[in-house]
Amino acid sequence: MIELVFKFPDKKPPFFGIQFDNEHEAALLNHSWIDILKDKEWNAMIYVIGFKLELTIYSKREYQYTYKIYKYDRAALKKFIRETRQNDKINFGHVFCAEGLHKIVRTINNNVWVLPIKKIETY
Repeated sequence: MIELVFKFPDKKPPFFGIQFDNEHEAALLNHSWIDILKDKEWNAMIYVIGFKLELTIYSKREYQYTYKIYKYDRAALKKFIRETRQNDKINFGHVFCAEGLHKIVRTINNNVWVLPIKKIETY
């Protein structure tokens, strides 16, 4: 099961991402976005539908993927949206948990699975 996580790292843009149980699955999913298309402008749309959250990451509708998330902290989501509203750069990525810590996933080409997000829309 995937989970939506939020981070405010020191001296880096705020981060939100998908925590996967399987590092290999996380590395493969949409790896071309990182390995080939990273320089495009990326945005996010968040839809909360009852207890489910749908997160769509897209680049001018050419490339898009919707994560269906059932595990996330509503209070953390509200805080993240509120505190990043004025940010012009937010990072999104794939992570996995190792020894109790979130680790950024690397693609099969050994690139860090992080995309700069220009704008987050909420519905």
